Amino acid sequence: MLRMKRIAITGGIGSGKSSACEYLQELGYSVVSADKISKQITEEGEVVESILKIFGKEVEASEGKIDRRKLRERVFDSKEEMKLLQDLTFAEIMKRLSRFLLDCEKRGEKFAFAEIPLLFEHKLQKDFDETWLITANKDIRLHRIMTRDSVTMLSAQKIMDAQMPEDKKIALSDYVIYNDGDITDLYNQILVHVKRLLDE
Repeated sequence: MLRMKRIAITGGIGSGKSSACEYLQELGYSVVSADKISKQITEEGEVVESILKIFGKEVEASEGKIDRRKLRERVFDSKEEMKLLQDLTFAEIMKRLSRFLLDCEKRGEKFAFAEIPLLFEHKLQKDFDETWLITANKDIRLHRIMTRDSVTMLSAQKIMDAQMPEDKKIALSDYVIYNDGDITDLYNQILVHVKRLLDE
């Protein structure tokens, strides 16, 4: 049996990486999301307790749950707190992500995708056969964040500034998909890469 190809999809906030991954799923391909796993983990009792102990009641929603938006805004203000949160969740996220990809390989899939926002920050590209970066013009990304998350331009800018610069990500990526146009343009670029994978 041929070894399955593992493809990492990354991109900054507002780039459209989730839209790209949703389309890949619509096409019938397996996609695992580090963010979705993180959301699951931060709803589990032991992790919730640890987060509330470290970050306090200001990130608590109702019934002892985490308000993820408040938590995100909090950690983007502090590299130290960002690291604390990542230390709490990173190992478990990677364990579940690896298990998903292994299951795909066992099913005989030719390739599978992992959406990992902090791929390069954690130097995880070495664990994948290819990396795809979804990127977009800064102003477009700002507008998307403000519209989607109902935040101010200052808050959106702060989140973007806390992430690795786009030029560094572009230099580290195997393939770059520019999402400055409409959704059809994004889909067409993805189809080009899927065809390439199928032809290999």
